[in-house]
Amino acid sequence: HGTETDDNAVKVVARFRPPGALNSKLGGRTCVAFPAPDEVVLTTQDDKGHPFRFDKVYLEDVKQSDVFDFTGRQIVEDVFEGYNGTIFAYGQTGSGKTHTMMGPSQAGLRGYCNDPDLKGIIPRVVEKMFSCVEEADEA
Repeated sequence: HGTETDDNAVKVVARFRPPGALNSKLGGRTCVAFPAPDEVVLTTQDDKGHPFRFDKVYLEDVKQSDVFDFTGRQIVEDVFEGYNGTIFAYGQTGSGKTHTMMGPSQAGLRGYCNDPDLKGIIPRVVEKMFSCVEEADEA
């Protein structure tokens, strides 16, 4: 909406997980490099580098809270101002979409993680929504 910053524009982010055990077992090599916080370079088998730019690139050691703060917090606040908001996760099977959106699965919780450091975007969005409702009730 009518702000002077790009806080409310569409943001495209990329999150990278660590290579899996199968990758190491099969002798796979790392084919991505991160020369800048918003850039990824994919290297093909013929060693050609292909750069891609994003609004943000998250490396394997990123905190779930940092992902939410950049991708989700403003969306929830905008929803309470009357705007539509969407968070869309896309990637191949096993790439980490569920981990990003929900957090790691915990036994007995059916996919929901209640660890404050590990919970994903969806539990954080729900908490932020209830926080916004409480703040509106107090005003």
